[in-house]
Amino acid sequence: MSIQVANQISQELEPRRFNVAEYRKMAEAGILKNDEQVELLNGEIWEKYLGTRRRFTVSEYYKMAEVGILKDDERVELIHGKIIKMSPIGNPHKACVDRLH
Repeated sequence: MSIQVANQISQELEPRRFNVAEYRKMAEAGILKNDEQVELLNGEIWEKYLGTRRRFTVSEYYKMAEVGILKDDERVELIHGKIIKMSPIGNPHKACVDRLH
């Protein structure tokens, strides 16, 4: 899959939204730096003067899980710096996985 196609797909998927407590926890955990010009708007973190959504690194994504912002059973994925909500596993997929185990 090309980067262009992956970017288009990630734009169409629903982003994982954050609440104020999670936003503060990101700052406390060092995911959001003190000098970083970001703000929480409609559950998404935006770079104030660039007008773009803040993208996350793999290490920041894992840190969010480590400090409890992302839950173990939460179906999310990091795609090109965006944390995206994944659709639930359907019955055919679940049956196939169950059979493999």
